[in-house]
Amino acid sequence: MNEMAAICLIVGYAIRLSEPAPSPIFISRNGTWVDRAYPVFLLLAGLYFVFIGDRHPLFLGLVIGCLLLFQLFGRKGWRPALPLVLICAGSIVLAGWVRSFSWNEVATLEKFETPKPDPYPYDLPLIAHVPAKKGAVADLLEPVWTNELFAAHFSMYGVLRREVPLAPGRSFNYLLHAFIPSFLAERPPTIYDHYAAEARLTPGQGYTIHQATAWYLNMGWPGPFIGGLVLGLLWTGARWLIDRDRRATRMTAVLQLVPFLFVAFLPQLLRSGPEAYKGLVVEGFGIPLVLVFLAGVGLTDQMKGTGHAD
Repeated sequence: MNEMAAICLIVGYAIRLSEPAPSPIFISRNGTWVDRAYPVFLLLAGLYFVFIGDRHPLFLGLVIGCLLLFQLFGRKGWRPALPLVLICAGSIVLAGWVRSFSWNEVATLEKFETPKPDPYPYDLPLIAHVPAKKGAVADLLEPVWTNELFAAHFSMYGVLRREVPLAPGRSFNYLLHAFIPSFLAERPPTIYDHYAAEARLTPGQGYTIHQATAWYLNMGWPGPFIGGLVLGLLWTGARWLIDRDRRATRMTAVLQLVPFLFVAFLPQLLRSGPEAYKGLVVEGFGIPLVLVFLAGVGLTDQMKGTGHAD
């Protein structure tokens, strides 16, 4: 529900900002009140995400909206994208800062100094210094510049160092069960669960697994090449989908978002195994496309009722 709300506001605002473009997706013909309402409600939504510490919906919508504006405006896309970037990026940074407080600190409005592991959260000495925590730039980016950004990229190192055994087909077994409601059947463990247990990772440290590592654990050495081929085919299919039919239809307009949706969801794919493809289908593609399509249907019906049907 959070992602649906974010997509409605952020992508909706981006589509509104794109109306002056030479070939916009939709023309709403609404008054100036919409231009005022979108930033107000987006600011309120950003404040909500700040308090719950969830930055993913904001980041997802921001990438989609900015890519759409640059696609329609070219190099001049930064101008209409500026208010969108300021609101979303500001909320993302503020949410990272709020996440650094405990519930007790929020309740008392006092910051408590808690002992931190030495040298850093990770117990693998060769990567304990990543990222660097010293300097003015590191202090400025501290709310968003954390070890969490790099954990997935060291997962192959963790597999080799701890001699994690292969788990053939673990991710695909999970995918088969993932479409069965959890109250009907218990879902099997993911490839990340296997990696975390066999690598003897410390619970609660926020580790993730890289897509290539997950494919390796599922299929051995051919796995990363097969996983890369799958990603390449998905990108090729996304481009083919919007290029094969250039007729100006509502469905064609909606499908223009597919490559942007894939790019926006790519960070989640890279930080997970093949299990993330369910999220790509449902959250990455399904929710945004359905919402934009329904909005287009309602907009067209409204235009027909007023005698304006573009």
